[in-house]
Amino acid sequence: MGKDLNQSPEQQARDRIDDQLRQAGWVVQDRQGLDPGASRGVAVREYPPMPAPWTTCSWLMGRLLG
Repeated sequence: MGKDLNQSPEQQARDRIDDQLRQAGWVVQDRQGLDPGASRGVAVREYPPMPAPWTTCSWLMGRLLG
């Protein structure tokens, strides 16, 4: 699998979620390179709404789902 064995449980969970999203056909992106039109489904890590960042937000067909 190639994942870092010294990751925190939270990071391990995030990696599993990212893998599951990709397997379901979603594109997983960092917010710095956000391109909501990159795919029909785009999941964005660490999206920064106020007051605190979400762990992941999702875009479907160019529309923010939350």
